Amino acid sequence: MSGPKFLQFIALILTCKPVFALAQPARRQASGPVERIRRMPPEQRRRTLENLPPDRRKQAEQRLQRLDALPAEEREALQHRYDAFQKLPTERQERARGIFQKFNALDDEPRARVQNEMDSLRALSSPARGERLKSKQFKKDFNSSEQSILSDYAALLDEKP
Repeated sequence: MSGPKFLQFIALILTCKPVFALAQPARRQASGPVERIRRMPPEQRRRTLENLPPDRRKQAEQRLQRLDALPAEEREALQHRYDAFQKLPTERQERARGIFQKFNALDDEPRARVQNEMDSLRALSSPARGERLKSKQFKKDFNSSEQSILSDYAALLDEKP
């Protein structure tokens, strides 16, 4: 799962979760909630979004517009990542959401540095990740909050599915 795409996906989940709950019928459909709300007729989507608080509605609308603007292949890949995420144990999903919330609270410049490091950590083996997290350079490059985010992320990567 690619870093920026995964984080975009998590952002969409966090912002639109109430929308998904409203849009999801009692029985599970073949497509996921992202796809269902994206495919809603404009009037139904509008009514669903109206039930959200104004700030969350605005975020959801912006993210849905960005999703609609993606090429079909990217939307499909995002849907597959969402489906894979949904199959994770609840505890692991919650930890991933918590990591993303901390990540998202960072300012733009530190967020970009942390994103780059997440990409690097994902490409490393588990032992190499551990060495990187213990290195003097890592401690020099990132403050304690950023180190915490990256350590939690590495721990999530090291868990068996």
